[in-house]
Amino acid sequence: MKRLKIKVFLTIFIILSTFSFMILFFSNVREYKREKSEIKKVLERSYNFLNEDEFKNVKPSINFEKREEIFINFKIYNFLLDDDGNIYGLINGFLDTDNNMSNNTSDAVAYAKKISSKSNIEDEEINIIFDKYSYSKTDNILTVIDNSHQTSTIRTYIIYSLVLFILIEIISLIITYYLTKWITKPVIDSFERERRFIGDASHELKTPIAVIMASTDAYSQDKNKKWLDNIKSESDRMNKLVTELLDLNSLENNSKKFTKENINLSKLIESSLLPYESLFFENNLKFDYKIDKDIYFDVNEEKIKELISILIDNAIKYSCEKGKVNVSLYKNKDIYLTVSNKGEPIPIEERKKIFDRFYKLDKSRNRKSNNYGLGLSIAKKIVELHSGEISVDCVKGITTFIIKL
Repeated sequence: MKRLKIKVFLTIFIILSTFSFMILFFSNVREYKREKSEIKKVLERSYNFLNEDEFKNVKPSINFEKREEIFINFKIYNFLLDDDGNIYGLINGFLDTDNNMSNNTSDAVAYAKKISSKSNIEDEEINIIFDKYSYSKTDNILTVIDNSHQTSTIRTYIIYSLVLFILIEIISLIITYYLTKWITKPVIDSFERERRFIGDASHELKTPIAVIMASTDAYSQDKNKKWLDNIKSESDRMNKLVTELLDLNSLENNSKKFTKENINLSKLIESSLLPYESLFFENNLKFDYKIDKDIYFDVNEEKIKELISILIDNAIKYSCEKGKVNVSLYKNKDIYLTVSNKGEPIPIEERKKIFDRFYKLDKSRNRKSNNYGLGLSIAKKIVELHSGEISVDCVKGITTFIIKL
């Protein structure tokens, strides 16, 4: 079970981490492409702005004011290259007050010389993550752009993204922890139920088997009929247990083969109750039922009869002496079937547990009444296969089982 939790935890965490990483990654890529596209457009506009007169005059200040107005957010440097690719002129640059090259212009010249000295100059190189400058080369013009602001922006964006990713990872760990608990809880509960089921079934079978074996040994010695009676009694108990187990297993595993047809549920319930009148009389119990006429519903007839049998048997076993059992069937918005009896109230904390397999509320009476704690589990499964709900309520000593269809 621990291994299952680890696998579920890692799976959820990897999915959340991957999803977060992809969002932040593509967000950074989009921002990078946007900045790169803007620089590329500026490089193209810078070249298109040049004219033939400027090729002849390489003074740095030609039309500088006009260019500064167009490329206000960027520092542009246009260098002239000779046929060998060497720089021999700067068409424009940023000057200081003495009409000399500024430090930035000197840096740009150094960068341009470094680029021009390469044996193979690419037509364009824009890298706004690692480099302060980018360039494009067209004809004999090398245009260099100062993209330090964009580089700083992208780097800041990446740092913020990393910090955000770390925060998201911390949140993901917390979410994954609780999601893992929520997802694995039904599996763990199911595993625990199966473990208890095996233990309880083994315990219930152990006693009758031991009695049968002891009675067989005793009968082989004195041939007394009481040993045969013990063997038959315990065999009946085992047969009842195995039958209920098979019935429950059949309901759980063959739900797709569960056939239903639209029938008069009122008549079915009434006819199912009539055979129990003598049983109520024998147990000194009063019995009353109130059934609305002509209520139709899609049901499995045999399973509804079995449901009635389980609920009536349960009501008889747990009714107080000279008590009364009431059954009602009525239709409001939904169809309701109720079976109530006067007896010991079921504690609130026990009311959901009584539908679990092998759960016994009154353990002192179980062996005497051949009760294995499977009846209400079977009843619940029958109701669920009819897309209904079953619950129990206790008010003023009256215990009522309520089936809503």
